[in-house]
Amino acid sequence: MFAEFREVKLEELARTRELHGHTERVMRAVENCVNALDDPDSLSAYLTELGRRHVHRSAKPSVGNVRAT
Repeated sequence: MFAEFREVKLEELARTRELHGHTERVMRAVENCVNALDDPDSLSAYLTELGRRHVHRSAKPSVGNVRAT
């Protein structure tokens, strides 16, 4: 799922600044989604923008297939 970390040895992962930064960004995204659960339009807009920013990483739509209802 995270191509940039596929080739990093397990022992090195805990020490990489890139993984630490990525972890913080992922948790921030989760927090943003949880905070927007009561506003489907806002959640949809946030997820659309998040997906747009991940297009260059060849992220598959099925990975982030979430629908606000």
